[in-house]
Amino acid sequence: RSTLFPYTTLFRSLGLQSQMVVRGIPFDVVVFTIMMDGLFKSGRPDEAEMMFKSLLASGLVPNCFTYSALIDGRCKLGDLDNAKSTFQEMEGKNVSPNVITYTALINGFLKFGKHEAVLEIL
Repeated sequence: RSTLFPYTTLFRSLGLQSQMVVRGIPFDVVVFTIMMDGLFKSGRPDEAEMMFKSLLASGLVPNCFTYSALIDGRCKLGDLDNAKSTFQEMEGKNVSPNVITYTALINGFLKFGKHEAVLEIL
């Protein structure tokens, strides 16, 4: 299993943020998204959720890829209500979903037997 953060904690990832700032590399929405996705994939959903909150607290605006990673992580955990509300929030903020977003939702809902919900999303 290949992930960006197989053995890290949020605090180590924030240490990375300090190093990036010192080197003049922006800690932008792309970096937050990659870190959040890596934390979900390495079985650290609470830290991934904290990373998303940190992104918002820093004043950055989530993009389609950020929302898609958050939706995918939540769907894989079976947190379908929050995945759906994130999808609705995304649309409410005029961030257009893409094929990755829909794939995450469809796979998540089907995996947990929520076939009717797939039709509502589409």
